[in-house]
Amino acid sequence: MDELGLGKASVYSYIPYQGLAFNLDETTVNADRHKLFRKRIKVCDDLVSHRGKPDEIEKLWAAILAFEGYAFQTSGRGNRPGVKFSYVIRRGANGEPTGEIKFSTKEKTVTRATVELAYRKAVEVQEREGCVTGPKKMDVFGASYLYSMFIRFGVIC
Repeated sequence: MDELGLGKASVYSYIPYQGLAFNLDETTVNADRHKLFRKRIKVCDDLVSHRGKPDEIEKLWAAILAFEGYAFQTSGRGNRPGVKFSYVIRRGANGEPTGEIKFSTKEKTVTRATVELAYRKAVEVQEREGCVTGPKKMDVFGASYLYSMFIRFGVIC
């Protein structure tokens, strides 16, 4: 501590943990959860930093794929709380995503074209008004779900 001019907490932060398992063939559930969290943060940062660039839509779909199965909640109405939901991406026979999103609370799907339209409208409203105040501003099918997703992705406030 004296040689480096650091406090006790700083020195301990540089010392490897003892009693933990490193370099195992199998990872723990907690390690997998943290890895997924870091991946989700990265795709959100990529999406926000690529706004207006040619690969913006690919970054949007990377975020959508990364958050598959994540627990979202719609914005609600008045004093009524929102509905909790998650989604899955439909996949073709080869396992590739088809571009359709199936929400856990709906029987219908939202297509890739609808998601991209909602995204463009949300970004447009965000730039024009400073904030998207609700899903009705996007005026597309499934907007209440997409609105919650876009907020989590950091696309809109």
